[in-house]
Amino acid sequence: MSDSIGDVSKDGYWVLTEDGWEPTEEQNQALAEGAIPHDSVTQMVTLGGGPQSNSLDTIILPDPGRESSTAGDKQLINLIGGLIILFGIIDFISFNLLDIDVTGVWWSAILAGIVGSSIMALEFPIMELESAESSSKTQGILVGIGAFGLLVIFLSVLLSSPDGELANTWVNEVDTLVLSEDGKVTESTGSFSEWRADSDTLMFSDSSDPDYEYWFEYEISNDVLFLAPLDEDDSIMGELCVAYVKKGVDFNEAFAQSTQPSWCTG
Repeated sequence: MSDSIGDVSKDGYWVLTEDGWEPTEEQNQALAEGAIPHDSVTQMVTLGGGPQSNSLDTIILPDPGRESSTAGDKQLINLIGGLIILFGIIDFISFNLLDIDVTGVWWSAILAGIVGSSIMALEFPIMELESAESSSKTQGILVGIGAFGLLVIFLSVLLSSPDGELANTWVNEVDTLVLSEDGKVTESTGSFSEWRADSDTLMFSDSSDPDYEYWFEYEISNDVLFLAPLDEDDSIMGELCVAYVKKGVDFNEAFAQSTQPSWCTG
């Protein structure tokens, strides 16, 4: 909420007038009793205990404009932390519900939550921005950063999504591989039951043990699907690379016009 004419600061030492923040009667009385201003940003006054007293009481009189000039910084910090947490939530949902692996590691959503929360707990000023409610400059900065952050999140998920062409029927001389849009898979040996994919990895569930998966590096070029199994250390076994073509497409012609991946050495 923005300040209004007549508002008094929480400490009671300042009142907002048409000319800006001015001392209240309470502050004037403190100064009359011996209070000594320290500086223009933070007013520190020292009150003597009297002619016979050696004790000193210190009162800090904060500039009320100081707090409002950094309120936008806290809003900026909260926005940045919130965007990181939002990325973690989307990453978690994408992996567990949509089979889209955005980061490639299972703990990324937890890390995003920790980092985002830690950032939101910070209090130090960054740009000394005024509150967004009272500053068009702050509003522009927050909108710009928010829009950029959402764009980065959207592109991260989009680029991690499996190629839409995967859901198709793929054939070669010895095998027919059917990848259905509902995640089911059929092929000649009957070894696989379901499939999922991220941007460059195709995963098949073992038909006899659904908890076990076979991982393959994949790439599609000119209606040709190149597949190579991944070893236990995630290295590509390029010598075992195989190629499929979309059903109804001439294999030799499509293969000749495709670009074979560098990892496909078989």
